[in-house]
Amino acid sequence: MMKRSIQNRFTNMKASGRGKFYRVSLITILFTTCIPGLIIGSFIYFFINHKIETELQQIHQDRLAQTIKSVDDQFSYLELTLTHWAHDPVFGDKLKQLDFINGYKQIFDLYKTLLVMEGTHPLIQDMELILLEPQGYLFNSVQYVHLQSEDLERYRRLLEENRPVHWTLSDTSLTVSHSIPGGISRPFGILKVTLNESNTQQLLGTLDPYNNGSVFLMDEEGAFIRHSGSQKFSELNAKLKEKVMTLENKRGAFVMDWHGEKYSVSYGEMNRLGSNWVFVSAASMSAITQPVAEVTKIIIMISALGLTIALLLSWFASQWLYRPIEKLKRIFDAASNNLTDSQDEFEWISKQWEHATNESLNLNTRLKQQLPRLREGFILQLVQGHLYAMSEVELRERMHSYGLAMGEATICAVVVQLTGFSKLEGRFSSGDQGLVSFAAANMMEELAAAKFNQVQIVHFHDLWIGLLIVMPPPEGSQRKQVFELAQDMIDAIHRILKINVTISVSPESRSMRDGYVLFEEAKRAIGYRELGAVNQIIDADKLEAFESEIRIDYPLAIEKQILHALRSGERESVERLLGEFMAELAEQGKEVNVRQNMLHLLGSIQHSILEAGIDPFRIYGKTDLYEELGGLSESEELLAQMKFGVIEPFLKYFGNRDEIRFNQMVEQTMNMVHELYETDISLEMCAETMGTTSYTLSKAFRQTTGKNFIDFLTDVRLDKARELLRDTEIKVNDIAQQVGYQPSYFHRIFKKREGLSPTKFRENSRQK
Repeated sequence: MMKRSIQNRFTNMKASGRGKFYRVSLITILFTTCIPGLIIGSFIYFFINHKIETELQQIHQDRLAQTIKSVDDQFSYLELTLTHWAHDPVFGDKLKQLDFINGYKQIFDLYKTLLVMEGTHPLIQDMELILLEPQGYLFNSVQYVHLQSEDLERYRRLLEENRPVHWTLSDTSLTVSHSIPGGISRPFGILKVTLNESNTQQLLGTLDPYNNGSVFLMDEEGAFIRHSGSQKFSELNAKLKEKVMTLENKRGAFVMDWHGEKYSVSYGEMNRLGSNWVFVSAASMSAITQPVAEVTKIIIMISALGLTIALLLSWFASQWLYRPIEKLKRIFDAASNNLTDSQDEFEWISKQWEHATNESLNLNTRLKQQLPRLREGFILQLVQGHLYAMSEVELRERMHSYGLAMGEATICAVVVQLTGFSKLEGRFSSGDQGLVSFAAANMMEELAAAKFNQVQIVHFHDLWIGLLIVMPPPEGSQRKQVFELAQDMIDAIHRILKINVTISVSPESRSMRDGYVLFEEAKRAIGYRELGAVNQIIDADKLEAFESEIRIDYPLAIEKQILHALRSGERESVERLLGEFMAELAEQGKEVNVRQNMLHLLGSIQHSILEAGIDPFRIYGKTDLYEELGGLSESEELLAQMKFGVIEPFLKYFGNRDEIRFNQMVEQTMNMVHELYETDISLEMCAETMGTTSYTLSKAFRQTTGKNFIDFLTDVRLDKARELLRDTEIKVNDIAQQVGYQPSYFHRIFKKREGLSPTKFRENSRQK
């Protein structure tokens, strides 16, 4: 059946179009995998079996020795830790003066100390402090109790043995104690540790790595301290104890038969403070050598099956190794090229590869045609800081792939700003900034290519253009030509486009990673251009000299006048003062001064808004005024932005807000007049109540009601007087006082308004 299967596979190989290489490789893999497997299997069975068994027994003894040392170290570390605690000042003579009634803090500190000590070692379950003087008390991490007389006597006998450390064994617990304070002849207390029974059993269990034997500890007299293992090993433990007690050597190993099974037994001493322990570990020999025995049984089976498995694996391996060739055949479309059984696959692939190479050359030609755009995009990312994570080597490799070879050359950044566009009305419209920038960039590229072999134009945004120049070594030798190029660009652009040009030239650098920094320095240097100059060339290498020449004379007096005019709503005054503010800034000459001071004025205006209790968001919304103002460079643009982007919304908002506030204030004043007309009410009193000035209230009152405050008060008083004259019998003089007038003045003002006296008015009204 297997023969038929192999024949079918070879038939399928021919049908699938596989060539001579596949069949040769399959046969080679078969011989390579089968023969070494048979040789290795025989060698393992005859020569290595005994060696492995011996080595396993030795490894068991070595591991057991390490484990015993680890267990001994755990108990030793516990004793050492307890000794350190006993010598700690916390457990010194001051415990004799412990006040159990008022010394709450001291007792609480003892609780905390005992609680911390319980967590310092995995074998510790409980910590107890026993004080025998001046009174008998027992402390633990939870409480303290008074000791009974029999307990006191037991602990005193323990101290009288003149041993600082005591190990105490019971059926349920194993404890270790240390007298305190440590190192003195007359201790008055005991620090007692109760071991965690579960953790102790687990620790002893590590001495039986195969979990099929027995481990126990006993003291010098042969009394069991603790043991690990099941109950069925109790008889084995007794025999082991009897055997070990008769041996003269304190440490050793032997083999013991028990119930037809051999045990590898190791024993030795553990020196404890104040006593010596004996450990005994018994492990079944069958467990140690069981892996070797099982391996021995199956070596023959594995060897027998090895040949069959090797055949199958060889076939699968040949399939796997043939996958890359199969993939190449699919890539090159083998079916259309009729690969024959006698033809070698690599010869066929070589022909197809030659054809693919020709296609690649055609694609490479097309790629070169698109290379300028790719290079421009890469340089733009570089100067914008997006490639800062790339290393210098990676940047140079990318530069080289785009046709810019660095080598020992240096790079220099040139930044061009086109200014005065707002003054070109008639030549260009407001949306032609991109068109002007494109035309200027083309002129710059032609001029730069005539002087340097490797240059790249960078389009930033409207009216800003960059130029990256790769200059040959030595450094600084071509810098003069850069400034000559800058002058040529200024002459050409200004002559053709009639627009002002400012050019900044950065320092040189050998590192491509500095491209972003160079362009940023050049941009910053343009901020120091002279506002009055038409065209300028700025050397960014002398930026410190420009900064030292800056003269900052901020027109603080005009700023105060602008803020006052804004609060008063005087639009014309604000616009006039803003023009004076800009004129004074322009005298300082530097663009950076003008922009920074205008930003400072914007901050003062926003501060004034906040002082008025208004959120600037309610006036300007989400507009970033600082970004809009900081992005402008022309003085006319800065002034227009301040007028229409900052001042106009401010005046509009506060104008509406003042109108509402004035209406509310006048309405409250009118209510006061109606309530207090009979008193000596005045405009000043109402203004003080409203929290404003009499001038502001009078102006608002006239604008809202169409009459002044005195006329309104007189109308209210006389209306009330007419009502009293018609409907009551109150005397005229009393009515005058009720409405807030002196009788003589009341008669005069009433007759002036009504054309007759109050008495005559009463008579006429009753006749009707």
